[in-house]
Amino acid sequence: MKKTSEAQLKAVQKYDASNPEQVYYRKQKSAARAFTRMTTAKAVEAVAAVGVDRYREDLQALRDAIDEKLKAL
Repeated sequence: MKKTSEAQLKAVQKYDASNPEQVYYRKQKSAARAFTRMTTAKAVEAVAAVGVDRYREDLQALRDAIDEKLKAL
């Protein structure tokens, strides 16, 4: 059984088509949050493959970029 009605799906598609900037923003924010969480089994495997030290460095670089952006705003 579907949890989301066809009408709701259609409304979401219409909103997304009418607001591409909002959709892009939401996707970018989601990607950044997903990178910081890395809790799925696949993500844990990816971190293990590249190494915890590299992941830590990448998180620090992301933090630095965020800090720079906040100062610029």
